[in-house]
Amino acid sequence: ESGNYLCIRELTLSYKVPLVGFMYNKVFKNIRLNVTGNNLHYFTKYSGSNPEFGGKDAGRYPLPRNFIFGMSATF
Repeated sequence: ESGNYLCIRELTLSYKVPLVGFMYNKVFKNIRLNVTGNNLHYFTKYSGSNPEFGGKDAGRYPLPRNFIFGMSATF
């Protein structure tokens, strides 16, 4: 069985919030929202849980998929 794979290990998306009105003048200078995903997807024909272990995945757990949300604000 082929163990070839391509994986999306980490991806970060960020968005700068456009500030209008009272938020820009009195409270915030900048607001940025972001989300990061880890171990998102494997592109493979391997039928086991993880092709990175070289076919020895009996009793092993697959890598967990994580999402991290964040916000940064400048006052």
